Order: sequence, then structure tokens, then C-alpha cells
Amino acid sequence: MAASSVIGWAAEKTVLRPVDFERLFQDRADAFRRYALELKLLITKENAVDFVHRLVRDHFALHFGLTAITHSDVNKRIHAAQSLGWLGDVRALEPLIVALSDRDANVRGLAARSLGRLGDPKAVLPLVSLLNDRNHEVRLSAIWALGMLHDSSSVHSLTGLLESRNKEIRLEVIQALGRIGDVQVVKSLASALKNSDQEIAAQAANALRRMRTPEAREALEAWDSDQRKLWWKFRQGKQY
Repeated sequence: MAASSVIGWAAEKTVLRPVDFERLFQDRADAFRRYALELKLLITKENAVDFVHRLVRDHFALHFGLTAITHSDVNKRIHAAQSLGWLGDVRALEPLIVALSDRDANVRGLAARSLGRLGDPKAVLPLVSLLNDRNHEVRLSAIWALGMLHDSSSVHSLTGLLESRNKEIRLEVIQALGRIGDVQVVKSLASALKNSDQEIAAQAANALRRMRTPEAREALEAWDSDQRKLWWKFRQGKQY
């Protein structure tokens, strides 16, 4: 029996009783365990009930989300755009990419964040195009999502936003670059360390620490040395 039949069988049950879980574990044990292995979960008779509850819940949530993401009711589209990312199902990828063009900014922003949670690199280019969205919150969501995808192909587009006049955008970009962790971002982050805005400099330092590469450590050491020199000059000035 195919592992997918476990979900089909559970979803067909309008009421799941204890005897159903017993039957599931006994009669469909091989398929049940194979499906569990795909999710890297250890399934035992004791935790079977919780696991099947999750299968049923996610099955219906996915079905609802894939239907609602194009619904005429904007509230249903918003709910779908938000929930599909948490389910982690690749079938939501294309509908969420389409939702990036939704006329409602909330849908676009939530779809972007859901794509970041799905982690599929196919979403990189559509998310990069969203960096020019007319809505500020949508742009922030796209930057966050690109950081979560850890794909170096978005670095060039992101570093261009370090010159943005909007501080919130710059802070989000620095954080995203740190998550991506590509060596090519070190130079940009090292420049941000010298920013006169201490919040920008601190965010850049945190991003470099997160990277944990030799290049990032070297940039941080140089910055720490400069900071110590400035502190020493300040102390000397206070003495006179």
C-alpha cells in the first residue's frame, strides 16, 4: 500500500475513533511508517493518534488553502496566503508565486513570507521582482523571504537596497544577507559596520557573526580594533 493512501484513508473518515487508530497502525503499519520516515518522525503506537490528527488537519488545510488562494473574497485569500507556508507542502509553491501578483498588498506580503518558509529556490526570481513593489511592507516581506531561502543569486539585488533612504529596508537587507551567508556579502556588510547609525552598524556586526566564515571574522576583528581605538581616544580626551 502506498504511503499516500494513509492520508487518503484518514481524510475520508468524518470521525476518527480510537479503534480507527488501532486499525491504522496494525493494518497499514508499513505505509504509515514509510510516510513517517519521509517526515523524519519516529512513529509508535503511543503517538499514532497525534500524528494522524496532524495528517488530517494538514490535508484539509492544504485543500482549503489551494482553493482559497484565488477566491474572490480577499479575507480568504489572506488566510490562505498565510497558512500555506506553514504546511510545508511543495504543491503550494506555484499558487503562492501567482499570489505575489495579487491586487491586495496583504496577500502579496503573506505569500512572500510563505514562500520563504517553503524554502524552494524556484521562488527566488519572483521574490526579487517583488523588491520593487509599491507597498513598503510587501518589500520588507520579500527581503525577509529571500534571506530565508539562503540563495546567493539574490545577493546582487539585495545589496543594491543597502543604499535605500529607508532605514527599515536597510536593516532588513542586512539581516537577510547575514542569513544567506555568501562570502560575496562580506564587503557590503563590512561597509555597513562603518555606518554612522549605530543600529545599522550593530545589525551588520550581528549578520557577520552569524556567517562564521574566515572572511566575516576578519571583517569583525578589524571593526573591533577600530572600535577599541575610538574608545581609547575618547577616554584620553576625557582625562584632559
